[in-house]
Amino acid sequence: MKQILVVDDDSTIREYAQHVLRKEGYDVTVAHDGEQALTLLKAGAVPDLVLTDLHMPKTCGFKLTEMLRANEATRHVPIVVMSSHNDPKAYSAVFGAGAADFLVKPFSRAGLLTAINNHLKPELRVTHQSVATVREAHI
Repeated sequence: MKQILVVDDDSTIREYAQHVLRKEGYDVTVAHDGEQALTLLKAGAVPDLVLTDLHMPKTCGFKLTEMLRANEATRHVPIVVMSSHNDPKAYSAVFGAGAADFLVKPFSRAGLLTAINNHLKPELRVTHQSVATVREAHI
């Protein structure tokens, strides 16, 4: 079972993501900020993917992403950053820090699962090409 670490200071987002991902068959651990996430990671729990908020107290998602990329044990772990700020500068910054994906809040169940499954279930990967193929099949 794939392990996902969900990091967000908003308990509603944490609980929603945890609920959706567990129903999908993922093992989910939650942290309320980047500092708690780092504590969990230092304890040896390296997840298959990290889903983190961008703006949090203590250690923000940007800094968490940088720290995970700098660590040999977590360098390979896909990081999906989420934010309510739909800002191209934020996209550039998090992708430059090493994030694998960016998810704008609020997001739907389908949006969350697409972002996660694109990295953990390659056979379900949604690409522009696959979307175009589906559209053509229905024309």
